[in-house]
Parts: sequence; C-alpha cells; structure tokens
Amino acid sequence: MAKQSFHSTTLDNGIVILGEALPGLESVAIAFHVPAGAVHDPEGGSGLAALAGEMMLRGAGDRSGRRIVDDLEGAGVQWSQGVSTSHASFSGGMVARQLPTALPIYADILRRPLLDADELDKARQVILQNLAGIEDDPSHLAISTLRRLAYPAPWGMPAEGVTA
Repeated sequence: MAKQSFHSTTLDNGIVILGEALPGLESVAIAFHVPAGAVHDPEGGSGLAALAGEMMLRGAGDRSGRRIVDDLEGAGVQWSQGVSTSHASFSGGMVARQLPTALPIYADILRRPLLDADELDKARQVILQNLAGIEDDPSHLAISTLRRLAYPAPWGMPAEGVTA
C-alpha cells in the first residue's frame, strides 16, 4: 500500500490549501471551511450561522440561488453545505476537468453572497423544517443533549439552532 502524500501551501491572503495527489483518479473533491460556525452565534441567536449558510446559497455574485444550483449541477458537481459548531463548510466532488468551472461559483458563494432580504423568509422556513425533522430523530436529540451537558455555551449549543 502506497504511503499517503499530502501537500500544503498558504496563499498570501491566508487561505490554506491542502491536497493529496491520487494518481489514476480523474476526480477532485474540494471543501472550503470558514470559521463561521455556531460558536459565533450571539447569545439568544442560536441558529444564525446555519441561517447565514443557507442564505449564502440563495444568491452570490451575479447568480441567483437557482442559477448557483444549476451551474454546480450542470458542471456535474455533487455539492453540499453545512454549518458545524466551529465552521461553515461548502464542498463538492466532480470530474477533475470541471474544477475550473466550479471554483468561480464557490468564490462567489464565499466572497460575494447576496444575502437578499427577499430570500430571508424562505431560508428561515428551510431552517425551521430542518429543526422539526430533528425533533423526530432520537439519536440526534440524545447527542445534542449530551453536547449541551458536557460543554458550556457556545460550544454545547446545537449548530442548527434551537426551537423557541
């Protein structure tokens, strides 16, 4: 079995790039982790990071939310977005030749989100639906309760927010 070989570089703007060459594969996976997780939610504002992550996909640069999805899927990108306790993450996997198409889309999401007020209620509804689904997931509820008991706020607060 071949030894893994990771490569790392830090750009002038502080972005760290970590990669691993896997000869023989024609795919690429990318992930952008931004220190904008739930620990940054203000007291009484649990879930704001999750809402911000949802809003970032609802328009960025000159793209509408629909166009972001269409452009990513048109490039064959299997994409995802999520917010954890410490980070907001935007990731995707694709055929390597599609990377030059995908990178500008992610750049817009990360650097030029529109955060359109007209999209706020729709994004809020998505977050509320996700929270309602969690209420029906005993394992998620158990882990969330354990986290709150083991770690002080803000580290113990659920990244997805709480219901009122």
